[in-house]
Amino acid sequence: MYSTTWVFLDVDGVLNCSATTELSPEGYIGVEDGKIKLLADFVRETGAKVVLTSDWKDQALRFREINPGADLAYLLNKLAEHGVEVEAYTRDGDRGTAVRDFLEKYPGRAVIFDDNWLHSFKDAGVTKYLVQTSPLAGLQPKHIMRAKKLLTAQMERSDE
Repeated sequence: MYSTTWVFLDVDGVLNCSATTELSPEGYIGVEDGKIKLLADFVRETGAKVVLTSDWKDQALRFREINPGADLAYLLNKLAEHGVEVEAYTRDGDRGTAVRDFLEKYPGRAVIFDDNWLHSFKDAGVTKYLVQTSPLAGLQPKHIMRAKKLLTAQMERSDE
């Protein structure tokens, strides 16, 4: 049985959408508090740890977390306002392989929140963890319900 639950988090199309009006410090589409609250409630309820897979993480990797860029600092602060901490970042490269490699190193139950269905997810064998959102609406309660079902199914499989 796995002791850790991981949430692999994309940002654009998950914590924001095409209707988001808030801007990041660098002038890009920001994130929405309502979507972060949905994520925060899910994280609290499941005890999940958040792993950032989004391109937003590139600032952390580039600056090695010593001096994160303004947009990454904004994101981390917005998440923290809702009690969500980013525990880790996937490495650069395709997301599917990065998720697979992370789970091989740190096994656990997993959910991927991403607005894209990437071939790399299929190639790496991680589509079974994917809860696909829409860039038009971002994270919605129906995605949280699906994620809970995925985690429950993984728990049942690990008990067999």
